[in-house]
Amino acid sequence: MDESSAAGVTTPAPDQDVETGSRPSAAAEPTSSVYGARSLSKSLNALIAVASANEPLRLSQLQRKTRLPKSTLFRILRVMTDYGILAVDPSRKTYGMGPRLFEIAHKLVDKYDLIGAAAPELRRLSEETGEAARLCALDGLDVVVMDLSLPPEPVPLVHGLGARIPIHRSAAGLAMVAQMPREAQNTMIARIAAELPREASRRAIQRMKSAVGFAISTGFAIGSDDDEPGVREVAATITDEGGNATAAISAVCSLDRVSKDQFYDIGRRTVGAGRNASADARPRATHRNIPIRPRELPESGTDWIQGTSDSVGGGPCYDERAKRLYWVDVLAPALNTLDLTTGKSSRLMLRELTGAVGLTDGRDLIAGGQSGFQFIDPRSGSVTSLADPEFDNPGSRFQVGKIDPAGRYWAASMVPIPRQAPGRLYSLEHDCQVTLRLDGINAAKGLAWSPDARRFYLTQASAGTIHQFDFDIETGHITKRRVFAVHRGQGTPNGLAVDEEGGVWAAIYGGWRVHRYRPDGTLDRSVPLPVPLPTNVAFGGPRMSTLFVTSSRLYVPPSRLVEAPLSGGLFRLPAGVRGLSTGRFPAASLGRVRS
Repeated sequence: MDESSAAGVTTPAPDQDVETGSRPSAAAEPTSSVYGARSLSKSLNALIAVASANEPLRLSQLQRKTRLPKSTLFRILRVMTDYGILAVDPSRKTYGMGPRLFEIAHKLVDKYDLIGAAAPELRRLSEETGEAARLCALDGLDVVVMDLSLPPEPVPLVHGLGARIPIHRSAAGLAMVAQMPREAQNTMIARIAAELPREASRRAIQRMKSAVGFAISTGFAIGSDDDEPGVREVAATITDEGGNATAAISAVCSLDRVSKDQFYDIGRRTVGAGRNASADARPRATHRNIPIRPRELPESGTDWIQGTSDSVGGGPCYDERAKRLYWVDVLAPALNTLDLTTGKSSRLMLRELTGAVGLTDGRDLIAGGQSGFQFIDPRSGSVTSLADPEFDNPGSRFQVGKIDPAGRYWAASMVPIPRQAPGRLYSLEHDCQVTLRLDGINAAKGLAWSPDARRFYLTQASAGTIHQFDFDIETGHITKRRVFAVHRGQGTPNGLAVDEEGGVWAAIYGGWRVHRYRPDGTLDRSVPLPVPLPTNVAFGGPRMSTLFVTSSRLYVPPSRLVEAPLSGGLFRLPAGVRGLSTGRFPAASLGRVRS
């Protein structure tokens, strides 16, 4: 390429003015205080001159602003147009900003979007654990500390904000490597090995492979205290829509305060923080479409259950015998219990994501989770697996579940990215055999049956419609799908419950309210709530006349959390009508499985 052409655009000769064609005149050159950086300083001055101008500049105008010789200025402009930093308009003979800067700026915005999305989780993780929390990102063979949240009690940190830590010496780095495909993991490990002395390399790689394997199986990595004596880091990844690690969030724990057994609980909390930050960092429509808080106040009697706060609350069911309400925090994952006799609530961490629980005739609960249908002991958290109809569908998990009037347990599967695979609706029979009821559904959110057990109701994600089917209680067959009700306002119908009059109650996710529909599908009541994302509903309490409402804080942007600080809470309100009793799955099935 000759000197009159750059990036496919005709440009002037290095010693010729674009406007006049005159030769360059002498001019003072800027100086730099950094040795050897004069050329860079000149280039930055030229870039700043173009960026600060209200319109594209000619060469002579740039020369006056930068006070550079035209030949020097031209060479600078030539390089920056070659790299796309600047662009030349050949018809007007002017220089303006190039497309490459937009790409760089986009990455910068992404970085600070990530910091903004992770900041609430850093604070929350630090408050819950009483330890420091860090946000880290990969940069070559290091991780860089991008943000930091410190607890009131000091932590002997070596690596603070902006620090660089070798991947193999950082739990955050190990967690991100564990999230990589196997081939990328091997490549990264080989690169790290090549940078270390031979003997040290062999020991480091052995430890790294062991730590990565642990992170793959548990979802979080635990680092050593070699690099930061007196502390140990526990980290989990923040991922994009495709499941690729974009960063890691970690708790940096003082060994004086945290025992070995506590690292596993902190690991689960860190995984939850990573999931929340992952979702908040993604450009979901849910963020953009949450309306402002309605002007009307919640109805008299609407009450927040003190002390409850979930990432994604859901799957509630009420045990009339024990006077307890059970529900899950899907992403923690955790099983929550509210004892209505004492008013006390408790929380039991679970080993995998669990979408909903149901009652059995015995002491155990039935649930749908990442590995299919299960029995859960609500006292110890021990799990007995029953069946996994989605074993051949990686990433699939059960999202919602409920027991029908005949005692079958129904649950719907979903995948994190619906485009990858459709969801399915199954029922678990009393003999623990699984029946596929519906295929190709887009993440079912609500299931319910009419008082006479002749109709079945279903809601799906992103659909403003509640569907109705004919239901055969003897066989469980559902047929003749049709529209029951259409919601035309803000939000979409989510979890469902039915009262003894046949009224269908729906949590309006994104709508700050709960609706009641008459048996003919017309809207009867609209009950405002102090949170934008109610997720599910269930009847309980004395005479089964209290409606309990779970909610989510996930996807609620900071601007809405200011208006709705109780997001993620459990609420109750007087329904004015009795709800249907909760069905129970036969406890005898548990005995057959365990035998």
